[in-house]
Amino acid sequence: MFSAQKLLSDVSENSKLEKIDSNKNGSIDNWLYRGDSNISLKWIRDSNHNGQPDKWSFFKNGKAFIDEEDLDFDGKADLITIQMIDSQGNKLRIFSFALKDKEKNIFIPHADTGWIGKDQLKLEKKRHTLISD
Repeated sequence: MFSAQKLLSDVSENSKLEKIDSNKNGSIDNWLYRGDSNISLKWIRDSNHNGQPDKWSFFKNGKAFIDEEDLDFDGKADLITIQMIDSQGNKLRIFSFALKDKEKNIFIPHADTGWIGKDQLKLEKKRHTLISD
């Protein structure tokens, strides 16, 4: 079962933080937290380079499985995407939820790929930046 508290506890003072200036303008716009064996735990990005993070990715076993995006750049997630992989690693399912009410923090279903077999994974990897190899 998913536990946000467990996920965030994995990003502790023992994590290594890598700060990246992706567009080489002198300002940090990516923060990548890594754990044991250099496995990614959390990746925060400032995609519009305004100095404020607007994308957050959380990893489990080195693979992104939750993405949050701030589409209107107000500091709060407007779109949440969750990636699930079956226990055999043969099928993938991606759900996304869009923010309906900012004041009440209510999200509604936005998209669901259904279960996708291995033969379709490469196509989905091109369409969803959430999925990592």
